[in-house]
Amino acid sequence: MPPSARPNPPATAQSAREYPRSRGRVMTSSSTAANVTRSATNPSAPTRGEQQRGEGRPELHRHRPGQYQSDATEGSAPGGVTYENRRGCRRGRVVFGGCHALHAMDPDAPREMPVPPRLCSRGMTIELRHLRAFLAIAEEGNVTRAAARLHLGQPALSRTLRQLEDHLGARLVDRSTHHLELTAEGHVFRDKALAALAAVETALDPRGLRSWPLRLGHTWAALGDHTIPLLRRWDQTRPGIPLELLRIDDRTAGLTQGKVDAALLRGAVTTAGLRTEPLLSEERVVVMPAGSPLAALPRITLADLAAHPIALNTVSGTTTMDLWPPTARPVATIEVTNTDEWFIAIAAGRALGVSTSATPSNYTHPSLVYRPLADAPTVPVVLAWREGPGHPAVPDLLALARQVLADGSD
Repeated sequence: MPPSARPNPPATAQSAREYPRSRGRVMTSSSTAANVTRSATNPSAPTRGEQQRGEGRPELHRHRPGQYQSDATEGSAPGGVTYENRRGCRRGRVVFGGCHALHAMDPDAPREMPVPPRLCSRGMTIELRHLRAFLAIAEEGNVTRAAARLHLGQPALSRTLRQLEDHLGARLVDRSTHHLELTAEGHVFRDKALAALAAVETALDPRGLRSWPLRLGHTWAALGDHTIPLLRRWDQTRPGIPLELLRIDDRTAGLTQGKVDAALLRGAVTTAGLRTEPLLSEERVVVMPAGSPLAALPRITLADLAAHPIALNTVSGTTTMDLWPPTARPVATIEVTNTDEWFIAIAAGRALGVSTSATPSNYTHPSLVYRPLADAPTVPVVLAWREGPGHPAVPDLLALARQVLADGSD
């Protein structure tokens, strides 16, 4: 009798088999694994040997975790197929009513439910390693360097990033160029990932079991002349909660990255997810080297500055070219990325700068001269914090800051 005409063996408990695969295995129940030899009615069906080698079943043999998804539960019907990954974690169960697993290849085979395009994206667990992997890639701009930094293989790091993107349903990194670039969604998620990691580190800091410091960020000058009275008053009235003042060169002083609990910010705050309360407004001043010809003037106008280069802090500064009329803007600009570089450029005589009235008392140097800027709008100062749960002492900080400003410096 030719092999194709041999009758199918009866279904027995011993006929149930596990078929090894490169990334997982498919387990079939005893009622569905009997028909594993090639039959006359289905000559294209794989033989038992092919089945054991994973041949003839491309969609199962080449399956990757995350490629299919099913909401069916184990044991919901005979003829089920349970997928397991290499760690033995069951990701889902695809059920085909009354048919054995090989009928998954047959489009005419009856099914109790369709197979959605993903197996485990919604149920996949995102861990801190996914966030750290993404941030390493974002900072290095290269998967190879990020993998070396994390002591991982490049394929493993790429898979971790792909898992994160699949979970979020968005592309975070543009891989079309040799130097990777973050997409718009990637830039948004970067701040969220930084904030999440910072929150975990804060929660797991053993010092937080004894006291929970309130971290107050600022980009420069803090609260100006009122900074020292604020710190002293806080220590007197709330000795159990340390108030840490941190200068961070960032548009939000580290607030969106989770590095601080609240921040003193200047200028318009348009970052999503932040709440702000106004504290005061500050007049603008011109910062110049001591030998500048403008130092002889008691007050400076925007027109006086048009003939000089202007130093701009593009990260945390409050001055842009929009401060001047379009037809009377300065001849040149020098861009820097932090306050120290800004002061050095001015003290060296390379440019002039525009700041606020809080700067002179906090940054005094014999090489620098400050003069009022007569015809420029004031700069608002706000206390900002993240929306949602945060440090419980932020409302106390806001109330104390307003009280200190109302009372004046001690």
